[in-house]
Amino acid sequence: MLLSGETLETNQHLQRDNCVLEMQDDCNLVMYDSGSAIWASQTANQGSNCKLLMQYDGNLVLYDSNGNPLWHSNTGTANSPNIYPCILQSNCHIVIYGPYQWSNP
Repeated sequence: MLLSGETLETNQHLQRDNCVLEMQDDCNLVMYDSGSAIWASQTANQGSNCKLLMQYDGNLVLYDSNGNPLWHSNTGTANSPNIYPCILQSNCHIVIYGPYQWSNP
């Protein structure tokens, strides 16, 4: 789980059972199920030293080392800054809970 303000840095991952969400060193955020890639942010080789940040506005954003956003969940709301949980579920879905719920396909 990531809470608002927490990051997933390059070469770090979240894991639950057979599901692994990995922030790869090529800046691609990839979900693996039992070692097979099942979803990706499609941001490979678009930056370096990237990190995934769960923001206080509810948006999950992947940034490159210069602070440029490469991918986002489009769930942010400036009207409701708060602590939002981004949870890796046992079915390999990433879910953000808040005013706008989001889940990877």
